Amino acid sequence: MTETSASSFIIPTQEQVAHYVQELGFTAGPPMLQELSGGHHNISYLCSEEQFDEDKAIVVRHARQAGGCRDVARQFWRLGEINRVVDRSIVPQALHLGHTALGVAISIEEYCPGDSRDFNSLTRSEITTFAATVVAVHDNTSFLFSANSGEPPNSCGTYADYLQAMYVESVHNRLRRLPENAYPKARKLLIAGTERLSRIMRTHQSLFKGNIFSLQHHDLSPGNIRWHNGHPKVFDWNSTHGDRSDELSYIFVNNHTTAYFEEQFLADYCRLSPLPDNDAVIERLPANKLNNQLDDMAWGMTMH
Repeated sequence: MTETSASSFIIPTQEQVAHYVQELGFTAGPPMLQELSGGHHNISYLCSEEQFDEDKAIVVRHARQAGGCRDVARQFWRLGEINRVVDRSIVPQALHLGHTALGVAISIEEYCPGDSRDFNSLTRSEITTFAATVVAVHDNTSFLFSANSGEPPNSCGTYADYLQAMYVESVHNRLRRLPENAYPKARKLLIAGTERLSRIMRTHQSLFKGNIFSLQHHDLSPGNIRWHNGHPKVFDWNSTHGDRSDELSYIFVNNHTTAYFEEQFLADYCRLSPLPDNDAVIERLPANKLNNQLDDMAWGMTMH
């Protein structure tokens, strides 16, 4: 079996990936591989014994291009760091990082069996379970925040500084990559939204003076959560330390949740969270919701 070449980068075949997994002892016999969707820089497979069993499956990921090797390694080490602070009932385990004989980075992690669920379809008790999961993640705190999404905590400041950093990354920098005459109507809305965000932060400065930053998944959507035996497991982390209000607003805005879901989720979250100032977290929601809406609009403009 020959290998596919992309410039000087050699992509392993499925047979070679299966052999690599078997050689490590993850399966007794030749494993089955099923390619998973997604991943600009890597290829992921669902891997199991010949008698397929999701409860015993693993995810095998390798780079599809040279730059993807760093991405595979970064994802693996990020998951390993999360494994050290978040209960394994919530997060899949990082199992192996290595290289094929041809030098292609390859990682193996626990697979999350189960089903993705639209947040608006969750039962009342499932909303409580989901809120408890988010609380458990947010309970890991730092006095530093991530200046960019997916980075370790590396910056000093307040909630205002964190929100400004997220705005610059997700809105300002995206707009800079577009021609000035592109999407004039949408750009006008973004400018108006930015001015409104500034007014909110000026009017409520005291709400943004804190500096207890929480670990966040930073992409909590149904596609990154699987429910199995009544419990959610969260994968595909874009781990970021920031304002809890940012993650909560993302859950509501980007997943188009109902008023009922938001009300019940926040009631459970505030009741279960041991962190201080839960009321202030809720009061910062309008600003963070607006920033997430601006982010979504800017992302849509740059992707079309």
